[in-house]
Parts: sequence; structure tokens; C-alpha cells
Amino acid sequence: MPRVFSPGSILTPSRALEADLPPTDIERYATTTGALTPDALRTAAANSWHWSRELAAEAADRWGTHLPLGLHEEIAEALSPGE
Repeated sequence: MPRVFSPGSILTPSRALEADLPPTDIERYATTTGALTPDALRTAAANSWHWSRELAAEAADRWGTHLPLGLHEEIAEALSPGE
């Protein structure tokens, strides 16, 4: 999804993330991965979800679609620390 909103980017199934996205998106993408420990996985999942929500909101604005905000909040809460 980051490729959809990156200026000059094209949608391809390529694995060349470093060639397709700007450095800030690559750095942000790295925060959505982590070691196989409960804390690292929860952090990576929460980072991924936060970014996904931003991209979904941008898509909704661009294409006039509706987002299930209640569901988004439930998922965000489930991924928050202490759950």
C-alpha cells in the first residue's frame, strides 16, 4: 500500500522495496517487522497497524470510501501494551 501513495511510484509485485519507496517509507517499514519475541511482535504489529490506518484514511479521502472506525479502534486497542 505505501507504493500507492509514494510520488512517482508504480504498482508492481517487485520485491525491490529499496528502489520503489523513499528512504522515510523504508525506515518506517522496518519498524513493522521484529524479532520473534512477544514484545517485539506486539510493537511491530502495532506499528504496522498504525501505518495501515494512515494509508487507509488517505485512500478513503482520495476515493471517497467509508472506513470501519469502530473496528479500527478495537484492533488498535488489542495491539496496545498491557492487553
